[in-house]
Amino acid sequence: MRPLATLTLAAALGLTAPITAQPVSTGAAAQAEARTGPKIQLEPASVEFGQIDDSQIVEQVVKLTNIGDEILRIPEQEGVKTSCGCTVPALEKYVLEPGETVEMTVRFDARNRQGHQSKNVTIRGEGSDAPIVLAVNSFVVQRVQVVEGLANLGTVDQGDTASVQISVRGMAPDFEVTEVIASRDDMFQVEILGTEVVQREDPITGEMIEVGETKIEVSLMPDAPIGRTDGKLTIRTNDEIAAQKETRTLVVVKGDVRIDPAVVRLGALEPGGVFEQSITVFSNKDRSFNIERVLFVTSDLSEADKALITTSHEPISTEDGRVGHVVTFAGEVSDTMRIVRGKLVIVTDAPGQRVISANVAGVVRQP
Repeated sequence: MRPLATLTLAAALGLTAPITAQPVSTGAAAQAEARTGPKIQLEPASVEFGQIDDSQIVEQVVKLTNIGDEILRIPEQEGVKTSCGCTVPALEKYVLEPGETVEMTVRFDARNRQGHQSKNVTIRGEGSDAPIVLAVNSFVVQRVQVVEGLANLGTVDQGDTASVQISVRGMAPDFEVTEVIASRDDMFQVEILGTEVVQREDPITGEMIEVGETKIEVSLMPDAPIGRTDGKLTIRTNDEIAAQKETRTLVVVKGDVRIDPAVVRLGALEPGGVFEQSITVFSNKDRSFNIERVLFVTSDLSEADKALITTSHEPISTEDGRVGHVVTFAGEVSDTMRIVRGKLVIVTDAPGQRVISANVAGVVRQP
């Protein structure tokens, strides 16, 4: 037996036999490292619609496969997101086993678009490292062009008429509009005025070409209802590729009976005080009309406080020079009032303006 000191010296000098490292078992840790989890693969990797007409809605089927080794779960609400112009109908399945494939239909609406279009469909799976982005590319050709973009008649007084002309161009010298249909034929009358040959920039090559241009006149009916109307024109043409084009009609018809001022402003009120404010309800066209009733509608006051408020109306004095009525809003301020707010509802016999209203606003100062 060697002395302990000798062993200690040998160990200190590194003279002991080398220790051979043992291989690590390829058990659960190695298997976990080899797992890829759920993984999405798309075929094709992008959607290329190429050159399409701006009246088309095109679609393509994309295969979505789980090439991972764990179940892929795609959230039904937020799992598939699209940018403007693209849509993806509901998938048949949102849970895919490893190796399983589901078809996804990508649709692109080219209407009202032109030129190069780059859109995206983003698919996110639970447990995936990053979302998969599917590029959707196309070049939209505006074969039929509404030069003005839409038929905007602007703001028109009730009872008046108005008209606007729009120009529709095609891609060939013999192009013409054959028919125009208004979605609101109770408001708009449409007439095709004629076609002539003009120059237009080719949307594909950028060169100037000779094309047919049809003039269309859109007119508002005198009895058009009050308010904003956003309608549609369907334009039918002799272009076999773009046989139909749609554009908008827009108009705001302003009622003849007006309120001046538009808001009953009471300002700051004092408890125990009184208030009285008047507004003028008049005809912009000096047409005679009657006020049948005036109501104050509010949810901010108790029944007792509402009983302290009165409304009245009388014809405008001859010195005013307008045809109409003066409406007066008056009352007492109780200790329980905090705010006087609501609507002054005025019932008239004016055509198309049976009910008009003005907002009421006032605050009660607290002692």
